Amino acid sequence: RQDVPLTTPFSMSDPTTYNNATSVSVYDSLGNAHVLQTFYVKTGAGAWDVYAAADDALINGGAAIGSLAFGPDGALTAASQAALPINAS
Repeated sequence: RQDVPLTTPFSMSDPTTYNNATSVSVYDSLGNAHVLQTFYVKTGAGAWDVYAAADDALINGGAAIGSLAFGPDGALTAASQAALPINAS
């Protein structure tokens, strides 16, 4: 089980502000590789905010791109997302 981070607000350069992070290579229409990172911040029991960065630049102005909710059995019960364009250059 994870605890809510004691350090706020979220900062991708400060691992004490998030619980988990992962990255994946994504490709644009020209075949150029980019790195998409996602960061997960526990906000309460079964509640998580999701942040993202493309090529080390925060997406959505640094605000969460969505949230996830899980039931006591670990099953996903709700998900929301921000409407946002992703422009990688």
